[in-house]
Amino acid sequence: MRGDKPAIEQLTYGSVGTSSTWGAWLDGKQFAQMNGCPTGYAVRWILYDWRHPHATTMHKDREAAIEYIRVWVSGFDIDPGDIESAESN
Repeated sequence: MRGDKPAIEQLTYGSVGTSSTWGAWLDGKQFAQMNGCPTGYAVRWILYDWRHPHATTMHKDREAAIEYIRVWVSGFDIDPGDIESAESN
């Protein structure tokens, strides 16, 4: 990720070549893919080996999956002023 803008502003998502599979990228690097399935909408976290128990999360629909990803990415947004304040204490 780049340090010049918050992670949430670097988040993009869109089709990965088929109409049913979507991807999510941070600063141009794909980290997840999403696809509909019989139980809802799956998010496959590419950073995990597919056999890892948390490699796939299930969501009600595509909008819920995207919101989950947005919340996850927003956890990377750190205000540099907060870091400087903590270091000076």
